[in-house]
Amino acid sequence: TLVIWWSAVQDSNRRASAILGEVAREVHGVLNVRVERHVESLRNLALLWQLHGLGQPEAWDFNNEMMIRTFRGLEWIAWVNAETGAYRFAARDSGARMDSRIVEMARERATAPASQSVVGETPDAPVLLFTPVRTSQDSVGILVASVSPHRLLGHEFLVTGDIIAYTVKTD
Repeated sequence: TLVIWWSAVQDSNRRASAILGEVAREVHGVLNVRVERHVESLRNLALLWQLHGLGQPEAWDFNNEMMIRTFRGLEWIAWVNAETGAYRFAARDSGARMDSRIVEMARERATAPASQSVVGETPDAPVLLFTPVRTSQDSVGILVASVSPHRLLGHEFLVTGDIIAYTVKTD
């Protein structure tokens, strides 16, 4: 009886492992697509700025707010002038403000653009993406965007426990 019970438990564990493995592969695939869509949209935005400049502040705000509404993982988008530190900022939360430390980080990225992202100190902290851009007005600046893993995963209204984890890696 004990051998039959042990065999049934092992069989049940193998089936559960196979099902969970399949679910994990599907979630991984969906997340890859979501991350690629967000990164591609930010590259396209940088290309738009490179070709046509930043535009008037009202148009800039409108375009970036529409992008933030379209891509749910984006918390905010900013443009930081590498020389002066002046910036433009559009956010999902109307009370959000640009942190002076991020402005300095962006200005540093203008001189060393190889590093493209920074992960926050806590697991649920946003990921910051930095993309150097030279606009048509010949000013060098950095597109900075904050991507929220919770919003990207669709868990912005859920409290995550210790058994849920995610890792973001850049090449």
